[in-house]
Amino acid sequence: MERRPYNYLQVCHWKDGEFESAVKAAYTFLVANPTDEQAKVNMDFYMAEAEFTEDMLEDKERADYERMFISGVSAYEDEDWTKCVTHLDTALDEFFKEEELCRLGCRDRVDWDGIGSDDDVDAVINAIHRSTVECQHSCLARLSWVNGHFFGNLVAQVYRYQHLCYFKQMRGQDAARAVANHLLLDASPDIRWNKAHYRTLYPDREEIFRPEMRIVEFARNRLYEQRYLDFTDEKSKLVHGMYPTESKEDYAPLEVVDKESLAKDDFPYADVGSILSAGLCKTLRQVALQLPTAIEKQAKSEAESAVQRMFPFSKLQGVWCGELRRPACDRAIVLSIEEDNCSEWLGPMHGGCALVACE
Repeated sequence: MERRPYNYLQVCHWKDGEFESAVKAAYTFLVANPTDEQAKVNMDFYMAEAEFTEDMLEDKERADYERMFISGVSAYEDEDWTKCVTHLDTALDEFFKEEELCRLGCRDRVDWDGIGSDDDVDAVINAIHRSTVECQHSCLARLSWVNGHFFGNLVAQVYRYQHLCYFKQMRGQDAARAVANHLLLDASPDIRWNKAHYRTLYPDREEIFRPEMRIVEFARNRLYEQRYLDFTDEKSKLVHGMYPTESKEDYAPLEVVDKESLAKDDFPYADVGSILSAGLCKTLRQVALQLPTAIEKQAKSEAESAVQRMFPFSKLQGVWCGELRRPACDRAIVLSIEEDNCSEWLGPMHGGCALVACE
């Protein structure tokens, strides 16, 4: 449990009649422990008091990168595009500083629970090193908690907001690079749609869709770490009380990840428009309009399989006709099933008749 002292501090402040300080201490504890039921009860109690105000919700341990990220997102919502870009840039710089400190701190952390009393020297050394790498690899996830909310990959989230701010500033090349950065870290289908849109605005300009070198390095390091963790996890599993027998493959050199190959986006954007056939679109429209059709189940299954050939982890959510709306999921693939633009890749906000799949 992190920030435990604040949990005691909020009680002390409350007993001393220091209401505002009690709220701030309770909130600071809750941000780091959002699933703690008692912490939620405490905050509900304070927020129900007459003297409570919103500005008392202050995280006393909020890092600079968190502060700038929150400010950048607020600027995005306020359509202050210049502030959005500059504050998110600063958030990234501060994040990487914090991530480096997190990684340095991992050098002194060893998961002794993973080391058995009967392990030989090699096993102990491996467990110590693995414990360090695992801690370092988890820094991204640990730092992606902001104001009590988990953003998954915070670096990718920065680019999710920033690419649109760049675009609104008419900085198309910067927007294209921001989208490329996001896709390297998280190939979300809605961001792929944004890249597809930018490609129509900047045809034959693939060079502008190249991620920044520091993001390539960041992604490559995480890939190496994950490979190491997967390998050591597999080789550390006891079988009948013994470690697996060594093989020649265990001594093979680790495959080098070429930066150029890692930065390359091979997704077939031009083929999205042919995922659904005209006949399938017609049948799906009938399903969406609740017209009688004997092959509804077959059509939906065929549509899901067609989408999965390009988006392997997607699941069909349904087909609809109606007014402008947004999918219930964040990672949505939306394709038109209208007659005049069958299989056109639509944005998250869409109207008319459409198929929606989610990852």
